[in-house]
Amino acid sequence: MSQRPVVSKRGLAVLDKAFAAMRRWPDTVDMSDWVYYDDKIAATPRRPAPYCKVVACFAGHFALAATGRRPTKGDWYNIAELPKSLQKAARVYVAGGRVSCANLALSALWIPEAARDETWGLLFLTSGWPGKFLSRYNEAPSGRERAGAVIARVRHWLKTGE
Repeated sequence: MSQRPVVSKRGLAVLDKAFAAMRRWPDTVDMSDWVYYDDKIAATPRRPAPYCKVVACFAGHFALAATGRRPTKGDWYNIAELPKSLQKAARVYVAGGRVSCANLALSALWIPEAARDETWGLLFLTSGWPGKFLSRYNEAPSGRERAGAVIARVRHWLKTGE
């Protein structure tokens, strides 16, 4: 069994915010891509930015929750546009003044840098998920159940490190 991850209180608060958004707008959850845009997901008073016209995997949802904004281009954020705390946390991943949503999510978890590479595969790529969570996600008949599978997977990782 892997070691249980160390996530800061700030990281856990962002996780809660990401989970709430995934539950509220399950049609925005798709583990097949970091972030993409879908014109069918319109802005409404009940679906404010950054969740209008955006579909994202767990890393994308975490980045949306951490920043409160959509990526600047594709799945990349301009580092200068991020809150100072995220700029500092993401500094190791900056390339050309930008950081990907996946690397921003790793940074925003505020976990030790040494554990970030392992975390990437365990959380952000379904190929690294335990079979029961992968099956639950792939066989889910609705967006709500897919979002629930993603949340269950992340909670399992928080509890066990696997």
